Amino acid sequence: LASNETLQITANGTVLCEGGEAIVLESTTDLTNESFEWKKNGTVLNTSSTTLTVGEVGVYQLVITSNECPLVSNEVTISEFDESLLVLDKSKDLIIIEGETETLTASGADSYEWYDAGNNLISSSSYYDFTEEGQYLLIATFGTCTVSKVITITYRDMFAIPNVITA
Repeated sequence: LASNETLQITANGTVLCEGGEAIVLESTTDLTNESFEWKKNGTVLNTSSTTLTVGEVGVYQLVITSNECPLVSNEVTISEFDESLLVLDKSKDLIIIEGETETLTASGADSYEWYDAGNNLISSSSYYDFTEEGQYLLIATFGTCTVSKVITITYRDMFAIPNVITA
């Protein structure tokens, strides 16, 4: 009996996104001479490949059958990517007074890249201090998925209205 054995599967990511890197499930156990089945939500998917490329959300497992005894792996849950994971502390359209600084902070992602209008990387932190008007690009990375947001900075018009009327 394989009662003291454990079967582990791992994935290179757990969030599925369009255009992102493929998620691959694999096991550290050698499956060469084993009878095994990959399962998604309890339904058998694939019994021939030692790795499984995932294209749908769900709960995945690997089951090895030895002498009619199943050895079941841990579960790996693959979920759909949601752009709302990227949170900005202010509107992406900011109005600032010329000569002042406004800080915009992003949260929820693994990494951030801020680019100016010339497509130059200006910061890799979760926040940026804006001092000039223009359009900026924020690229946030969540595992193999990315979200892009265009940030527009404009100057507030500061003009004086005279309080005296003359003929």
